[in-house]
Amino acid sequence: MGDAPLVLLDVGVSCTKCGYIGEGAPRHIVPTPQVSRGHDVLNSSLATITAGQPPPTSAEWQEVLRPFLSHLFSVCLHSPPQDASVVL
Repeated sequence: MGDAPLVLLDVGVSCTKCGYIGEGAPRHIVPTPQVSRGHDVLNSSLATITAGQPPPTSAEWQEVLRPFLSHLFSVCLHSPPQDASVVL
């Protein structure tokens, strides 16, 4: 890990907290994104996917998570992700 900042991402059912390990509080709390299929919305937390629905595909996750993580690092944390070690 060396000198890389330790980023903590706490992805919850309705909100995601992000910050740096060692700080007393999260830097930002933002809504957790949703994976949607037509009219059905699957919460992005695996624990809350409705029974009987297939889990989101890899492509569906990427479509939601790439811009979300980019936003967290560029806007909320002001740090490029390649310069950080991440704890989920």
